[in-house]
Amino acid sequence: MKERGGRMASSFEHYCRERWQFARNYANKLIASSQVIENLNKGTIVPKTESQARPLTKLEPEQQKEVWEKAVQTAPEGKSINCCVGRG
Repeated sequence: MKERGGRMASSFEHYCRERWQFARNYANKLIASSQVIENLNKGTIVPKTESQARPLTKLEPEQQKEVWEKAVQTAPEGKSINCCVGRG
C-alpha cells in the first residue's frame, strides 16, 4: 500500500488513517457493508449507507435479502429504512 508521497504504509490501520482519515475498524465495516450491497444489488432498492447495511453483515446472503426486503416493505412512508433494520 502506498501513501501520499510514495511511502509504504506500515499497516492497514496506518493506511486508513493517513489516506482516508478513519480507523481500520470503520474500513472493515465499509468492506463488509459493500459485500451486503453487492448481494442485494439484484433488487430494486439497496442500502444507501454503511449504517443501513451493517446489521445485515452478520447474516447469510439469503437472510440478508429476506430481512432487507421486509425492512423496505415495513418502513414507514417517508422514514429512513434504518428504523427497520437491526431490530429484534
